[in-house]
Amino acid sequence: MKKKLSVIAASAVVISTLASCMNANKIESQTFETYPSSETIVSETSETSVDTTTISESSDLETSYTVETAPHSNPLLDYAMSNPSEYALNAYLIMCPTDYKVDLSYGFDNPYTVAKFQSYVYDVTGIQDNSLSLSDVSYFQYTSYFDDYSSTTFAETLYTCDVEAVRAVLVSQGLRFGVDEIPASYIQERFPMFYYDAMAFNRPNKALVDSNMTILDPKTMTSIWDPETDLERDFKLFKACLNYNFARSCYMYNNPYNTAPIQQVRDAATGKNILLPTEDQVKELQQDINSIPGCENIDIYKVEDRQSFYDCYGYYPEELIDARWEGNTKEGFQEYYNGLSSSDQYEIYAVQPPTFVYTYSADTDSYVVTQTTYDYSDPQKGKGKSR
Repeated sequence: MKKKLSVIAASAVVISTLASCMNANKIESQTFETYPSSETIVSETSETSVDTTTISESSDLETSYTVETAPHSNPLLDYAMSNPSEYALNAYLIMCPTDYKVDLSYGFDNPYTVAKFQSYVYDVTGIQDNSLSLSDVSYFQYTSYFDDYSSTTFAETLYTCDVEAVRAVLVSQGLRFGVDEIPASYIQERFPMFYYDAMAFNRPNKALVDSNMTILDPKTMTSIWDPETDLERDFKLFKACLNYNFARSCYMYNNPYNTAPIQQVRDAATGKNILLPTEDQVKELQQDINSIPGCENIDIYKVEDRQSFYDCYGYYPEELIDARWEGNTKEGFQEYYNGLSSSDQYEIYAVQPPTFVYTYSADTDSYVVTQTTYDYSDPQKGKGKSR
């Protein structure tokens, strides 16, 4: 995974774009010239339901789903306009810390980054609002420091083993290649030990190092099943999720095709962070993903079916997803966590990561995002697939 960071000379944020994109304080309806998803997600019918956006294609498929087309009031807008250079740099460091501790690759709603964002808002505005999320500042998409963000495609970023692992995760979670991120809630639930080690010790590979394990070079791996141990295989799966999210973020911040960044919004019906590419950007994404061996038939607006995955790899996605290393099971991680000193348990987020839910407020006649606790069920351990 690659990132560029330029901190020598701060450049001005694009104020006009910030003002136009972040000034609204309620969700509005908007039409996007893009392709629909393969699923139909319709908001509940009520007087207070969020507006729906209907997106149609030249085919017979028509999809209606709810989209947060305008962010809530940006709490940093006034500060950004008065301090553009400092705002631009700090925004970048919130999303991409120089110590690589926990960044946007872990999902835009990962609690570590969200907590840093909320702390920054408090530092410069004096406002403590624990309901703020990165969608309230449009994920800092229009901040000038991201002009120096790496611009790399999925095909350039993902190794062969990454592609296999990512496709398994996306199929198992009902996510679309490229358009949908692998959410923070999934990464924290599926890999609690790796996430905690990254957050608390800045060492996501701590368990591997502590085991004195010889690690395979992902460049030489032909399959995610090449590692002989559950621990290493789980770590490769974890890294594949981060690499996928990073490659996806390149399209948002410094489009590798040298076109405008692809806008990201939160789907108000599902809470998912989704990309809304234009028709030309859809073609670019398709070209990139379809150039990956084995992905020639992937449609970025359709969730790949299990049988298609099986036909390509000879096993079903859940065989890989359920083959957890014991440290990444709920029970295994809880046992480890209970044995830590109280000073090492200061970040409870790793055990109970939050998600964001939209709630209608009659007082403000708008939808507000609230934090709730993500409660995951006990994972079922599978035997995996021997090779």
